[in-house]
Amino acid sequence: MCKTFDAIHKMSENLSKEGKGKNIKIILNHLKIKGELICAEGKNYCLKDVLTLKNAKVKCPKNPEHVKEIEWLHIPTHHIIAFTFLPDEQMG
Repeated sequence: MCKTFDAIHKMSENLSKEGKGKNIKIILNHLKIKGELICAEGKNYCLKDVLTLKNAKVKCPKNPEHVKEIEWLHIPTHHIIAFTFLPDEQMG
């Protein structure tokens, strides 16, 4: 079991009480990813230790002007180095 998965979901649940916690920025070894966290909504398709993002934007620091947009992205949480929740205005 990945503690990162549990931490992200617990924080998202707490933030959702304030109307926040849907938008997340994730840092992997060489990628920065922004997207809408779907799995935290408690749907049946939530997989343990895998985050599901909708409308993800993937940026590689080696080519920062190039952003790949992916409608659905599934990320194994053991690859996550850092994460933060973002307000809606920072999702662009």
